[in-house]
Amino acid sequence: MEQQLYQLETDPGLKRLVAPLDLVEFSGMEEEIRRHGGEKGVKVWGRTILVDHEYYEYCHKKNIPFCLVSISLDSYQEAVAWVCKNQLHRKSLTEEMRKYLIGKRSLAERTIGVVQMQKLEDDAGGQECPVMKLAKHNVSRTHVRERIGAEYSLAYMTVRKYESYTLALEMMRTFSPELVDGHLTGRLRLSFEKIYRLASLPSDIAGIECRRLLTEHREAGEGPAKGRIGEKEDCSGTVPAVSIKDMPVYDPDAEIVTLSLTIPSWISSIIRVRGASNMEEISPDARDRLKKELIGLKSTVDKMLYALRGDPYERV
Repeated sequence: MEQQLYQLETDPGLKRLVAPLDLVEFSGMEEEIRRHGGEKGVKVWGRTILVDHEYYEYCHKKNIPFCLVSISLDSYQEAVAWVCKNQLHRKSLTEEMRKYLIGKRSLAERTIGVVQMQKLEDDAGGQECPVMKLAKHNVSRTHVRERIGAEYSLAYMTVRKYESYTLALEMMRTFSPELVDGHLTGRLRLSFEKIYRLASLPSDIAGIECRRLLTEHREAGEGPAKGRIGEKEDCSGTVPAVSIKDMPVYDPDAEIVTLSLTIPSWISSIIRVRGASNMEEISPDARDRLKKELIGLKSTVDKMLYALRGDPYERV
């Protein structure tokens, strides 16, 4: 492909999945460009950079033409899954970033599976057949977790735990992106329990707590989490020195926590679509399809509220 100084776009959500190059990686990139120019190229989805942000910036800074390596992807979630899989090959990732990327990839591939399943059901006209049963199995959350777990030598339960971890970090990012970035890059570290607790707090209280942790970290120095943060944490708040491959103890709350952290994004999406769409212009098919899904969601929510009753006579 022709080499030139292409002007490309950066998606903040995809860029957050790419950890900065360490000194060894950056030196290797410089050497590669010095020897071969921009021959290696920048991997892109359309005009959006997928992973080679520092390569792109370096070539522009040094006025070095480069080529594009186009990756064929059908949706944003496919781009997320591709970036996560690409980054998980890197040896320089912190353990926290690795866990986050595994959880993010699993969530993305589950979403992709749901969309694919919906398309298959539409094409089949709602008829059940052996192919449909196999397809449902292949896109089920259990199968996705088992497949990704096998790829990274992890148990199914570990992948599920990393999904909850990822959702909790993304919830925290809405009120303290600096804390999340510091945690993922290893500048400070928080336990799973601390992250879940922060993510479940009201945003104003969580924001105050996150600012407190950041202030303590700065006062203790810019190295890995030591000093006052370490002293403030009790034994349950510290990160145990265990391997990423260790199987966690069964947690009966895990699925409920995951669902609790996912629902706010649904609410946000519904509010965003309601505000951005002109209801008078949408097609009857789109209108009917969304109404069907919302009615199904309402019915499912009612059943879940009924199941969550602490008292059998409690009204829901």
